[in-house]
Amino acid sequence: MPENADVRPFSCKRNYERVVDYFLSADDALLSGMGVERSNLPTRETWVDRIASDLERNDREKQTFYVSWIYDGEAVGHSNINALRFGDEATMHLHIWKPDLRHRGL
Repeated sequence: MPENADVRPFSCKRNYERVVDYFLSADDALLSGMGVERSNLPTRETWVDRIASDLERNDREKQTFYVSWIYDGEAVGHSNINALRFGDEATMHLHIWKPDLRHRGL
């Protein structure tokens, strides 16, 4: 990881809103590249309420675990960690919110 990069667990509802806004504001080409069909996306409110509910759960009870990727002091993306078997394994991938930072090896 670059020296000016950091990863932090989500700590407030606004973090989750940024995830939802990333998908809802994405162009069709980006969504298609991720295998996402826009018509299958829930409403913003429903989606935020659903994923932000994990904020109140302790780590062992979370269905997903979100982290912010920080670059030069600014949140530039997120990873959601799912298929959790706490202390054993999980899967994750990185979504870069800022198009100019994509495909740069972060």
